[in-house]
Amino acid sequence: MKPIVKNHLTKILAISILLLLSPELFATTLLIPRTDGSNMRVYLSTPQKESFPVVVLLQGSVCESSWPMFNWTQGPLLAAGISVVAIEKYGLDNTSHSCPQAYLEHNSIQQRILDHVQLVSYLRANLPGWNKKIGWAGNSEGGQVGSLVAPLIPETSAVVMLASGGGMTMSQELPLIFTKLMRRQGATPLAIKNQMDDIQAHYLEIHANPIWSKEWLSDGKAARNTYKYWDSILWIKALPLLENLNIPIYVAHGTEDTSSAFESSQLIADRFKELGKTNLTFKPYPGLEHNFSDLKGVSHQQEVLGDSINWLVTTLLR
Repeated sequence: MKPIVKNHLTKILAISILLLLSPELFATTLLIPRTDGSNMRVYLSTPQKESFPVVVLLQGSVCESSWPMFNWTQGPLLAAGISVVAIEKYGLDNTSHSCPQAYLEHNSIQQRILDHVQLVSYLRANLPGWNKKIGWAGNSEGGQVGSLVAPLIPETSAVVMLASGGGMTMSQELPLIFTKLMRRQGATPLAIKNQMDDIQAHYLEIHANPIWSKEWLSDGKAARNTYKYWDSILWIKALPLLENLNIPIYVAHGTEDTSSAFESSQLIADRFKELGKTNLTFKPYPGLEHNFSDLKGVSHQQEVLGDSINWLVTTLLR
């Protein structure tokens, strides 16, 4: 371990204790106007340094506030001297206890991309200590969004994708995910075939009618996936963009994931090897699910997140 990295990790342990005792001490909430008149709610923590990089955290597909993710993750990054930023999805704030109509009407990959491009424009004008290095770090859908925004931002210096896939489109991933889950549950080949037929039928319906008022694979609570949302994500993938980036990229995925196909992340690693590119760090986690728990329900989330944070600190502070 390089001395600079060791020193930063020592500071992380010390300052993270303080942040756990007073987690909101370093956070500022910003309201940045969108062009449609709504406000984009942004959480920002800034280290007491003259010059620092920025990490943007991107949550997954749930209809929940990004505040808990930001609040937990800001500690070790801020302790290392890195500014931390996270955006609430359209219509949400840190007091939301239900999924509002504004979220359902506007939630799409395109909206998330636009929000993050606007965020960077704001940071350029209003964050004087920023050294113009930015890292995008997301879990699940957040990793996909980060990988799609990264090529649009010249300051991009690192990308982290946790359980995000990206080597396939979501329309390719879903059949793999359902097959893996149904086999684990002991489903018959006929039941699996019927499920595959149902998926294909929904693809056609979504493509023909991408409205916000109809949902698929939703639970009515945190997982509120409208036809508009599905139409925005089903037919895109990150790999063509990632393979043209020459900045460090970190991809981590549990092999037993039944929400985002591990095979999709493996394809990224295979493609980079085929191209002879050496800027990808690929970390498979054998036996872990989407939330980085093993099949017995034991969580390994701290280990996985710790690995990615340490990689970000090392990469951005070189």
